[in-house]
Amino acid sequence: MFFICGPVSGDDAVRKPDATSLDQFVDGVWELRIDRAWSRHANVDLTSLELTDADYRSVSRGATYSIVVSGRGARVEISRKRRSALHPPMKGSRSSSGERIVYDIQEGTFAGGRFVVWFGRKGLQGELTIYGSGVPVISSERGTILRKRQALMPPDNRLKPTARGSSTVSWSRCSRATA
Repeated sequence: MFFICGPVSGDDAVRKPDATSLDQFVDGVWELRIDRAWSRHANVDLTSLELTDADYRSVSRGATYSIVVSGRGARVEISRKRRSALHPPMKGSRSSSGERIVYDIQEGTFAGGRFVVWFGRKGLQGELTIYGSGVPVISSERGTILRKRQALMPPDNRLKPTARGSSTVSWSRCSRATA
């Protein structure tokens, strides 16, 4: 018996299921897809900087952020698809948990910020708020959080690595054949 292997297409790539509760927001790579932005005309409670759903408006073609969670959920690194000196990754540490997980952003912004995760009617939701100097909030965006595809991780022993270039590896699907 031997195995016949072929490339795995995008539809066959490994995808972990999306989280169904807040406790599944664990170490790994996630994606925040923005669908709401803070309306600057909303009144902000300066004592808590809490924004309500009514403070946001729907947006189309919102930004997408990569979220890397590490340290058993203790740290996050948030970055846009295009990193540059003007848009370095934002890094923060977990400051509270409960019905909402809050990360204080200490690196990558001028005056800090916060990243909040909660489980809502549409699944995992996230809020990325950037603080200002002289104004309490520069920007705040909300959206859905999904696990990113893990195409470089074989789901079982029937996949074998196939080298492509110097730093990229893809996986080939293998099927059993008899001679």
